[in-house]
Amino acid sequence: MARTRPALCWLLVLFSVPFVRAHAIEARCEVLPPGRVLVYAAYAGDGPAAGALVRVSDPQGNHVGGGAVDDQGRFEFLAPAALAYRFEIIVAGHRAACQLTPQQVDLISAGRRASGHQPQAAGQDTGEAARSALPLAELFAGLALILSLAAFVTALSLRRELRALEQRLESGSTG
Repeated sequence: MARTRPALCWLLVLFSVPFVRAHAIEARCEVLPPGRVLVYAAYAGDGPAAGALVRVSDPQGNHVGGGAVDDQGRFEFLAPAALAYRFEIIVAGHRAACQLTPQQVDLISAGRRASGHQPQAAGQDTGEAARSALPLAELFAGLALILSLAAFVTALSLRRELRALEQRLESGSTG
């Protein structure tokens, strides 16, 4: 039984690894008429970062909106003014950002003039619930990683104790 504990701990570590997602986050901004900005958030090489939080700031760094991306990794922002907004994507403490270029800001201005559209709101702010939301899959993955590390440390400790016991038994049988 004592020899199976380290093996079980290693199995726990190995089986928890696939549940931990890659945390390299990518962000991309695209301007759509009239004055809408579509932000794409994705894990590098692993598809959309569904549920990621988005924080929108103006060029001075003031918070002007935010929310969460949808299942396809998209977040839509209705720009109240033609500014170089910064979109910060946050997933489990990892961050990525994109900022509108001067050409994209010009597209916002041109789109507004062509349509006569003047947005009222500063974006889709889903409030405190979106800021505190953490996708359950990531929460469980983090918990699995912590538990597997604890199991690994326990296995090392038990292995040390087992070696000491074996040495005592060997020295007792030879003496």
